Amino acid sequence: MKTSLRFLMFGGFLGAGKTTAIRKYVGWLFTAKGLRSAVITNDQAAGLVDSELMEDSGIDTGEIVGGCFCCRSDLLMETADRIVNDFNPDVIVAEPVGSCTDLVATVSLPIATVFQKPFVVGPLTVLLDPLRAERVLKRAAAGVTDPNDVDYIYLKQLEEAQVIVVNKKELLSAARLSALEATLKGRYPRATVFVVSVRKGEGLEAWWEYLHATKAVTPSIMEVDYARYAEGEAKMGWVNAGYWASSDADLDFNSVAQRIADDVVNGFREYGIEVAHFKFRITSDDGGAATVVQWVDNEQQPEFTSRTEGLCKEGRIVVNLRAESEPQQLGEIVHGAVSRAFAGCVLLQESIAAFSPGAPNPVHRVSEVPSA
Repeated sequence: MKTSLRFLMFGGFLGAGKTTAIRKYVGWLFTAKGLRSAVITNDQAAGLVDSELMEDSGIDTGEIVGGCFCCRSDLLMETADRIVNDFNPDVIVAEPVGSCTDLVATVSLPIATVFQKPFVVGPLTVLLDPLRAERVLKRAAAGVTDPNDVDYIYLKQLEEAQVIVVNKKELLSAARLSALEATLKGRYPRATVFVVSVRKGEGLEAWWEYLHATKAVTPSIMEVDYARYAEGEAKMGWVNAGYWASSDADLDFNSVAQRIADDVVNGFREYGIEVAHFKFRITSDDGGAATVVQWVDNEQQPEFTSRTEGLCKEGRIVVNLRAESEPQQLGEIVHGAVSRAFAGCVLLQESIAAFSPGAPNPVHRVSEVPSA
């Protein structure tokens, strides 16, 4: 095993742009530094769009399901060992579940103290969507955090970050962006803040050069109220669903995807549901074409991140939805939207998982910073 192998985590709340950032970062490491990377994704259930997107990009990928990294740290290290043996990367980038926090005490520090791995652990990066960040930080400044314990998780993610990345800077005016950056630097003075647009490729190199040259620094262990953490997770509904569709007539996956997205948005508006992250992927049966749509904020519209060229008769649909609502209701909204979009087709539901995450229960948690 390489003693210089670096281990990094790109955390942050659901819909912050972690997957896109990781895909681009892996490409930059190879092009600019000549380094080979592998990625470990993470979700509460199987059937993750992000894992498929990593593999589509030719990235060596492992996946941890059934709980966040802190609750599956033994499996995380087993997966890291397998990846090292199979692919011999220079860098492993891990993407934790978007509703997870306390990663330094339960993952970063145990790598050396519990698992005794010779990895060089890099700074914990937390990405954020600026629109959601504005709302959460405004509520925090006003003391309005109860009963919205989802905000508690969000703020704890920022508190433990060594690097805070304001993504999607194009969504805010220069004045609002400057105010958000100042708020973050004032509230979290030990973090290094970068303002970027991952999608447009703006501001990325300074952040990535910092990650390449910097090790993790932990001045103290963050205090976490695990009861509040559990309450926040319990307010989130989680849906992972898989379908297969077939039609005698040619299908335009882009049009079908638009109908699904519009239908889900209308359902959320009808019931007053706040989305955290909605992402789905439609691929042709031969795997040669893919349409990907995501929606991350009620103030924005769903957007295509990939479009299919041409028409297809058969396809596979993978849906990931996270929102502040009852899982059963979310599952019904998803199933109704997919069924109506593929009306007149043969549609088979291959899998469905609709649930709220269980209370976080870390396998290992370091309570004190190890002495140098």
